Formats: sequence, structure tokens, C-alpha cells
Amino acid sequence: MLAGGPFRELNTLISAAMADDNPEYSGADIKILDAVMDVIGIHGDQGLTIDLVAKHARVSRMTVFRRFGTKDSLIDEAHRREIRSVLHEVGRQADNAHTVAACLEAIVMTMVDSAAKSPAVQWMLRADTSTAVYLWRDRNPSGQQLGRFFVSQMLQQSRFDDPLPADRADFVADVALRLMMSLVLVPDPAFRKADHVQTRIYIHDVVTRLLTADWQ
Repeated sequence: MLAGGPFRELNTLISAAMADDNPEYSGADIKILDAVMDVIGIHGDQGLTIDLVAKHARVSRMTVFRRFGTKDSLIDEAHRREIRSVLHEVGRQADNAHTVAACLEAIVMTMVDSAAKSPAVQWMLRADTSTAVYLWRDRNPSGQQLGRFFVSQMLQQSRFDDPLPADRADFVADVALRLMMSLVLVPDPAFRKADHVQTRIYIHDVVTRLLTADWQ
């Protein structure tokens, strides 16, 4: 992992997620943070208010303030919780894979599935695409860069019989992230049926061809 710089926050978040070293939320905290994501899915970050969150969570306005403080801290914590959850699930799925190909397929599918289920992501794609573009392309470091770093590290793990060397892992990770983003932004209507069965088949086909390409 990188020692510092712009990757430090992601590095800490990934390490915490992989180690299950996550904050311990009370039942009320979970209700509130779930409500935040539901409200964002309807109104976006800008339209979220403490009153709306309290109403969705069925708690008092004062409980929300007491647990999380300001609106900005509440939104930040909800986003961090969701990112931790996605990273943890990606790691869990990847850990169950015994080959680089299976690992890569699991990573891409988990990210696509998580995006489809995330109210915040769906809100951005529906009503705030400029933010999605900023986060994925224009932010420094960009989502593409951070994702490539994360996936590349996983593809180089020595536990595999066929770990990828760093340069190839970087390239494969970059293509995989672009594949994931295209499936999120421009999903084929047929892929939405039967619990992403067609999406899984498509990802498997792309990953197989990518990893078996002639690299000489």
C-alpha cells in the first residue's frame, strides 16, 4: 500500500474495512444512517435536511443532532459507512476466489451490484451526473485512479497461483474499472433481469478474454 499522499485516506478506509475494524453503531445510529441514504436517494445531498432524516428514521430531530451533529457530518458518515460496506463486501467476495480471474469477476460484479442498490449512486446518475463525473474523473485523485489502485493490489496477491505482475495488474484493473463504470452508466436492459445473470455472463466473458490475451 502507498505510505501517504492523496491515497492515505483510502488506504486507511480499505485497511479498516478488510480488518472489520469499523465503527460500532447503535441500533439508532443504523436507523439514522439508513434513513440518510434513503433521503439522498429521493432528494440528493443538497435536498437532505435533519427533519427529513428524523422522519424517515422515526427518531427525534434532537437524536439525530446528538448522535451526528451537523448535516455535513451526518452525510459524510453515511457515505463513509456505505463505502466501508462496499469495500468489505468486495474483499469478502474476492477472498472466496481461488484464481485471479474469479477474483476480478467477483470485484466487478460486486461493484456493479452495489451501485445498482445504492440510493446515492442512483440519485447521482438520475439527477446529478456532474457530481458523478467529478468524483470518477475530475477529483484528484479520481475514483478511477483510486479504484485501479485498490483492484490492482488485490490481483497481485501471492495467495493466487497466478498473481499478476504489477504493470499487468495495473492495466487489467484499469480496464475492469472502466468496464464496471460502463455497466453502471449504460446498463443493457437485458442485463437487469434475473438477478444480473446476463451481467455476470458478460463480465465473465470480458475477464476471460482480457486475462488470456497475448501479452508478448
